[in-house]
Amino acid sequence: MELPKITIVIPSFNQGAFLEETILSVLNQGYRNLELIIIDGGSKDNSVEIIKKYEKQLKYWVSETDKGQSHAINKGLSKSSGEVFNWLCSDDTLAPGSLERVGNAFKDHPGLLCYSGGLRKFEGKETLEFYEPLLQGTLENTLRKRVIKQPSIFYGHEALVKMGPLNEKLHYVMDVDWLLRFLFLFGIERIFEENDQVIANYRLHPHSKTITTIDKFTSEDSALLYSIAKLKGMTKYLHVLDLKRESLEIEFPSDCLLEVENEVVNHLLFWFCLRKSGMIYKKSDFKFAKIFLAEISEEGIKLEEEEKAHLIFLNKYVRGKSWLHFRLYRAYEWKIKKKHLSPALGEPV
Repeated sequence: MELPKITIVIPSFNQGAFLEETILSVLNQGYRNLELIIIDGGSKDNSVEIIKKYEKQLKYWVSETDKGQSHAINKGLSKSSGEVFNWLCSDDTLAPGSLERVGNAFKDHPGLLCYSGGLRKFEGKETLEFYEPLLQGTLENTLRKRVIKQPSIFYGHEALVKMGPLNEKLHYVMDVDWLLRFLFLFGIERIFEENDQVIANYRLHPHSKTITTIDKFTSEDSALLYSIAKLKGMTKYLHVLDLKRESLEIEFPSDCLLEVENEVVNHLLFWFCLRKSGMIYKKSDFKFAKIFLAEISEEGIKLEEEEKAHLIFLNKYVRGKSWLHFRLYRAYEWKIKKKHLSPALGEPV
């Protein structure tokens, strides 16, 4: 039985410093049933020159102005004919032999809709971390933990048909959106995971979006969950999430939520808001935490140890405290004890 056709779309814009390494990490796989598509956003550096070096090995490429990364990926998706799909950002790479492993997983597991492999984060020549598994035992825990490791997640065509194209209003958390759609539609039973096998390498560098625009990730993530809460009638979360979404309007596809139990969604929303409440860097973050404590109750939710630790932290350092009090305590912990306030253990660390 032939290995399935795998489509890889590389969206790129002015990434000439990394683009060739990314392209070669795909082509050098030696995977026979490969479809490589590059969608460049009209780069002004040497990107087009690099792409032209390999155009005979590409299914399709274009360099023209687009509406952002999600739009570029959707353009590539519209040109694809693969049975398995993923996109690879133009500063990331595939690990040697990864496509063979992905292809064999889909071949050997009929009905498979998603493959999840290991993801390595690196900067320069240094490995920073290996990501946790996507699968966390149950659907509820998988959604709650929500491990986002897009470069090593491959979706089958059947899943993509139901998930639909990326939301082009999203420029930072489109991978989160797709993962939530998949989990809500299909659960975890049709995912095959090999987290001990590094499939892709996620590069961190000074111009990475995760470094330069972290607030944008939070606002889009909050807007996405705001839409989900609204669709499921969980109005208690709307005021809290509204503080983080910065008036951004995102529509989550309602048909993806038809079979999802409210309890599962409630835990997802609760953990997201709880986790964000522990990230206090400025006054608006403190306000978010205060409102969370005032309006959202953990009643009826079976808390994990990590969630309990976050609540201990908030009850000790936020509940009944002012922003000035919190800042003074934080300054004392750092200047005197050389420790940062953290919800990890509910105490300064």
